[in-house]
Amino acid sequence: MFSTASVRREEVIDKLKEIFAEHIGRSNPISSEVLFLKLTGEDPDSLDFYDRAYKWNAIKRILSILRKSGELFVIMGTSHHYVLNDEDELESYKNRVDATIKGLHSMKQKARVWVDSEKLKELKKKEKKKEKKILTEVKQKA
Repeated sequence: MFSTASVRREEVIDKLKEIFAEHIGRSNPISSEVLFLKLTGEDPDSLDFYDRAYKWNAIKRILSILRKSGELFVIMGTSHHYVLNDEDELESYKNRVDATIKGLHSMKQKARVWVDSEKLKELKKKEKKKEKKILTEVKQKA
């Protein structure tokens, strides 16, 4: 358990490796809540939204660094997490990554449509009207 007042990244990495040594493979996951509790010593439900989100994002960031460096390849599910173990899990992971890439391509297309859309033009008109109104009010007060 860590006091989150001053935790060194190396300590968290070592603790994550220790925790995930017991959660190898999709059939042996750890829940987000238990991971949070084991790593921080705090029940996530006892924290306010921002404190919990801050700490959880830090945990995810460190796991991402470990995955990218090849030190520990943890599959992050929505509520359960495990160390990548075999070819079947690898294939599932690759499919998930491919679906994410496809979704990102779709968002690129939607962004292109948005930039050329009437909705954006209307939004810009509203903003200009608002700016004019504010300038008029400021001039009248001066």
